[in-house]
Amino acid sequence: MENIFQAMSDGVMVVSPSGEIVLVNQALCEILGFAAEDMLGKGWAELFFDDPQNMDFNQIAIEVIQTRQPLSNRQVGYRTPNGRRRELLATTSLIRDGEETVGLVSLFKDVTELDHLHRRERRLLAQSLRLYEEKNESLDRIARAVAHAVRNPVTAIGGLAARLLKMHEDDAQLAGYMRRILESTSRLEQVVSQVRAYAYVPRPNRRPVDMADWLREIMSHHQPRCREHGIQCNLCISPEGRLEAQVDPNLLATALHNILENAMDAMEHGGKLTVTLSYDQDNVIIDVWDSGPGIAQEDLPYLWDPFFTTKADRVGMSLAITKRILSEHEGLVEAESPPQGGTRVTITLPTGEPALEADHRSPALK
Repeated sequence: MENIFQAMSDGVMVVSPSGEIVLVNQALCEILGFAAEDMLGKGWAELFFDDPQNMDFNQIAIEVIQTRQPLSNRQVGYRTPNGRRRELLATTSLIRDGEETVGLVSLFKDVTELDHLHRRERRLLAQSLRLYEEKNESLDRIARAVAHAVRNPVTAIGGLAARLLKMHEDDAQLAGYMRRILESTSRLEQVVSQVRAYAYVPRPNRRPVDMADWLREIMSHHQPRCREHGIQCNLCISPEGRLEAQVDPNLLATALHNILENAMDAMEHGGKLTVTLSYDQDNVIIDVWDSGPGIAQEDLPYLWDPFFTTKADRVGMSLAITKRILSEHEGLVEAESPPQGGTRVTITLPTGEPALEADHRSPALK
């Protein structure tokens, strides 16, 4: 048994009912910064209680003794005699012989480097999120400024063109010019409206949502158009039952609506639309398949860019809005189009708490 204890990479300490340390291994000596002879025969309180910075470390023994319940994987700070700060993962339990308590055993794992790594990761994540938010805020301000600056002149130009058209309806050439101006101002107004919609995408107001019920309701709104255009619509949910995620149902409905509208636009003469809902370990996945002609491979990288569209009468902001909504949910949206035709759009959403609000520590370190 002594050989086993000494070979362990985790520190082991056994304390008698009187509080005297009766067994330690070499790993514990290296972790706590004491030689074995300086600990054996001494009391826990005698060695560690004098340093107020070891309050959390001392609390693990007190808590187990008071509650008489084992304590597993509690992360505590510890300061060695030479002042070095360590982060330890402690598991402590009473040792019983029948009803009698005959001691206390504690196992300590040094997770200092791992804790530092997680702290660096959290700092980098926080910095990335801050930069992302600043970038979005800058884009929002630019989009709002452009929308405001363009909207008023366009409205004035359109109003004047409409008035001149009424005044010169008999002049075919001039009337034709006015109609072209009105068509152009109408398109600019659409651009302004889409830019405003992109700029004013709100922050998600998340709550637990049954994704299966949510998706059934979304698809029911699109059934009439599918029937009207001869599109066979299939919804597959696997597994059946309550599939829950933390999302803003209204914002996410807008994102999915944009994808479905594009899919149905691609099937002008009928086709097949398949929507599936599934889960992996950490995500909910929504796949939208259409049997349309597909998307050219050279266009796929630009599909989610603002103003990108292959249709002359469209502004091309709906999929950019969709991507932004998914980004606000810390999710992904991807598209692929195989050579044989059709398009598959995949939405991946995390099922857990938002990263902005959640504790990013490893579960073992919480």
